Amino acid sequence: MDAFALSPADYDRRTAAIRRLERVAIEMDWLRTQLRQASSSDNVALSPLAIAARAGWMNAQAALIQAEGGMRSPSMIKAIGEPGTVDSASLRSLSLSTLLAAEARLSGKPPMPAAIAQGGGR
Repeated sequence: MDAFALSPADYDRRTAAIRRLERVAIEMDWLRTQLRQASSSDNVALSPLAIAARAGWMNAQAALIQAEGGMRSPSMIKAIGEPGTVDSASLRSLSLSTLLAAEARLSGKPPMPAAIAQGGGR
Protein backbone atom coordinates (compact mmCIF):
# COMPACT_ATOMS: atom_id res chain seq x y z
CA MET A 1 0.00 0.00 0.00
CA ASP A 2 1.26 3.46 -0.89
CA ALA A 3 2.08 5.48 2.24
CA PHE A 4 0.42 8.55 0.74
CA ALA A 5 -2.88 6.66 0.45
CA LEU A 6 -3.06 5.92 4.19
CA SER A 7 -5.72 7.63 6.25
CA PRO A 8 -4.54 9.46 9.38
CA ALA A 9 -5.88 6.58 11.52
CA ASP A 10 -4.02 3.98 9.40
CA TYR A 11 -0.85 6.07 9.58
CA ASP A 12 -1.14 6.25 13.39
CA ARG A 13 -1.73 2.48 13.61
CA ARG A 14 1.29 1.72 11.47
CA THR A 15 3.50 4.16 13.34
CA ALA A 16 2.48 2.58 16.65
CA ALA A 17 3.16 -0.89 15.21
CA ILE A 18 6.62 0.16 14.05
CA ARG A 19 7.45 1.53 17.51
CA ARG A 20 6.29 -1.70 19.17
CA LEU A 21 8.36 -3.76 16.71
CA GLU A 22 11.40 -1.68 17.57
CA ARG A 23 10.86 -2.32 21.31
CA VAL A 24 10.48 -6.09 20.76
CA ALA A 25 13.65 -6.14 18.65
CA ILE A 26 15.56 -4.28 21.37
CA GLU A 27 14.33 -6.75 24.00
CA MET A 28 15.34 -9.74 21.89
CA ASP A 29 18.76 -8.23 21.24
CA TRP A 30 19.22 -7.70 24.98
CA LEU A 31 18.21 -11.32 25.67
CA ARG A 32 20.58 -12.61 22.99
CA THR A 33 23.42 -10.60 24.53
CA GLN A 34 22.64 -11.92 28.02
CA LEU A 35 22.54 -15.51 26.79
CA ARG A 36 25.80 -15.12 24.91
CA GLN A 37 27.51 -13.72 28.03
CA ALA A 38 26.18 -16.54 30.24
CA SER A 39 26.77 -19.33 27.74
CA SER A 40 28.35 -22.58 28.73
CA SER A 41 28.57 -25.95 27.02
CA ASP A 42 25.59 -27.34 28.98
CA ASN A 43 23.39 -24.24 28.82
CA VAL A 44 19.83 -25.39 28.07
CA ALA A 45 18.93 -21.85 26.96
CA LEU A 46 21.16 -22.38 23.93
CA SER A 47 19.62 -25.70 22.88
CA PRO A 48 18.09 -25.89 19.37
CA LEU A 49 14.55 -26.06 20.82
CA ALA A 50 15.11 -23.02 23.05
CA ILE A 51 16.55 -21.03 20.16
CA ALA A 52 13.66 -22.07 17.88
CA ALA A 53 11.14 -21.14 20.59
CA ARG A 54 12.62 -17.67 20.99
CA ALA A 55 12.71 -17.17 17.23
CA GLY A 56 9.09 -18.36 16.98
CA TRP A 57 8.03 -16.00 19.74
CA MET A 58 9.81 -13.10 18.04
CA ASN A 59 8.17 -13.89 14.69
CA ALA A 60 4.76 -14.21 16.37
CA GLN A 61 5.14 -10.86 18.13
CA ALA A 62 6.26 -9.15 14.95
CA ALA A 63 3.44 -10.70 12.88
CA LEU A 64 0.78 -9.69 15.41
CA ILE A 65 2.12 -6.17 15.72
CA GLN A 66 2.23 -5.84 11.95
CA ALA A 67 -1.36 -7.12 11.74
CA GLU A 68 -2.42 -4.41 14.18
CA GLY A 69 -0.85 -1.96 11.76
CA GLY A 70 -2.79 -3.48 8.87
CA MET A 71 0.13 -5.41 7.36
CA ARG A 72 0.10 -9.13 6.51
CA SER A 73 3.10 -11.32 7.39
CA PRO A 74 2.35 -14.82 6.02
CA SER A 75 5.99 -15.82 5.55
CA MET A 76 6.87 -14.75 9.10
CA ILE A 77 3.96 -16.77 10.50
CA LYS A 78 4.82 -19.79 8.35
CA ALA A 79 8.41 -19.67 9.60
CA ILE A 80 7.26 -20.15 13.21
CA GLY A 81 6.10 -23.72 12.77
CA GLU A 82 8.13 -24.85 9.79
CA PRO A 83 10.00 -28.02 10.49
CA GLY A 84 13.66 -27.10 10.22
CA THR A 85 16.29 -28.07 12.66
CA VAL A 86 13.57 -28.48 15.31
CA ASP A 87 10.16 -30.07 14.69
CA SER A 88 7.86 -29.15 17.55
CA ALA A 89 4.11 -29.51 17.92
CA SER A 90 4.14 -26.47 20.22
CA LEU A 91 5.79 -24.32 17.58
CA ARG A 92 3.32 -25.52 14.93
CA SER A 93 0.51 -24.63 17.35
CA LEU A 94 2.05 -21.19 17.92
CA SER A 95 2.13 -20.69 14.17
CA LEU A 96 -1.56 -21.58 13.80
CA SER A 97 -2.69 -19.45 16.73
CA THR A 98 -0.61 -16.53 15.43
CA LEU A 99 -2.19 -16.92 12.00
CA LEU A 100 -5.69 -16.91 13.51
CA ALA A 101 -4.95 -13.92 15.74
CA ALA A 102 -3.31 -11.96 12.91
CA GLU A 103 -6.25 -12.60 10.56
CA ALA A 104 -8.64 -11.54 13.32
CA ARG A 105 -6.72 -8.32 13.88
CA LEU A 106 -6.66 -7.60 10.15
CA SER A 107 -10.39 -8.21 9.78
CA GLY A 108 -11.43 -6.60 13.07
CA LYS A 109 -13.13 -9.80 14.24
CA PRO A 110 -12.45 -11.72 17.46
CA PRO A 111 -10.06 -14.66 16.93
CA MET A 112 -11.50 -18.14 16.49
CA PRO A 113 -10.11 -20.72 18.94
CA ALA A 114 -7.41 -22.88 17.39
CA ALA A 115 -9.26 -26.08 18.31
CA ILE A 116 -12.23 -25.05 16.20
CA ALA A 117 -9.98 -24.06 13.30
CA GLN A 118 -8.33 -27.48 13.38
CA GLY A 119 -11.71 -29.22 13.36
CA GLY A 120 -11.50 -30.31 16.99
CA GLY A 121 -14.25 -27.99 18.18
CA ARG A 122 -17.81 -28.84 19.10
